Amino acid sequence: MPPRRLIDSPLRRCAALNKAGRPCGITSESKALDASGQLAAGPLLRGGLRCAFHARWFCTSPLEADHLQTPPLLVYLDLETTGLNLASDEIVEIGIWVDASRAAFSTVVRPSTLPQDVGVHGIPPEELAQGPSFREAFQRAVAFLEKTADAALSDDDGSSLEEAASELPRLRSRVPQVLLAAHNGLRFDFGMLVSQCLRCNISAGSLEKWIYVDTADVLKALDFNTGACLKLQCQRVSSGVCVEARAHRALDDCIALSAVMQRSAERLGQRTCDLLVRFALRFDLRATTAELASLV
Repeated sequence: MPPRRLIDSPLRRCAALNKAGRPCGITSESKALDASGQLAAGPLLRGGLRCAFHARWFCTSPLEADHLQTPPLLVYLDLETTGLNLASDEIVEIGIWVDASRAAFSTVVRPSTLPQDVGVHGIPPEELAQGPSFREAFQRAVAFLEKTADAALSDDDGSSLEEAASELPRLRSRVPQVLLAAHNGLRFDFGMLVSQCLRCNISAGSLEKWIYVDTADVLKALDFNTGACLKLQCQRVSSGVCVEARAHRALDDCIALSAVMQRSAERLGQRTCDLLVRFALRFDLRATTAELASLV
């Protein structure tokens, strides 16, 4: 369907800032194309506030002061996809790593069209063909997170080392909220989940159960290595993290990210979860729905 132009509307300008901190120059009359060859002004023509370069597939809001009744359960997420286009590419692998218990979830996801050869994700077509659909994989991932939260052990330190050593592991008195951490999650992984849910007619409401943190933003704010590359593989090297992991496989990247963030927290004398929760955000489903109306 062609873009719905606003009748007799004034010139619309993208409300976002560019990397230099200046107002974006894209207006509703701009002819620039995005990476997928679509008109960058398309969302503006459909009533959106931002151009295709700055459109947000995952809108967030700050946590209220009393949002967390108990420390959250830190969980790392990574996705492998057929490409970087949030509107059309597909998730082909989901990896989840629970920081406290080291519980893991991993599945390939069968895309709608199987590739003829190994794509940018490096997963052979034969392996993808054996995977579940996204709908089934997503349902399994949600069930895994819910069961893991229900079975979360207490992270109390005890009144002394002797008492802590003598006590048996016990469940938390309250079911903790899941803190989902992903590297570049706000710019890619979380939005990709929303996008594929939308395309598969799956409610994104389940995503409201969790809170979110982008570890790339955390590392940028900590600024241990001024100007250093923020890619996960670069951070592994600069942090001195040595883990046996295959790059660009979802679960292995989760484990590597866990080690990087643990090392960063240790440098500050903090627990990893205590550090990351300072940067946590809520998923704003209403704002996301409104934003997507101008994107699809």
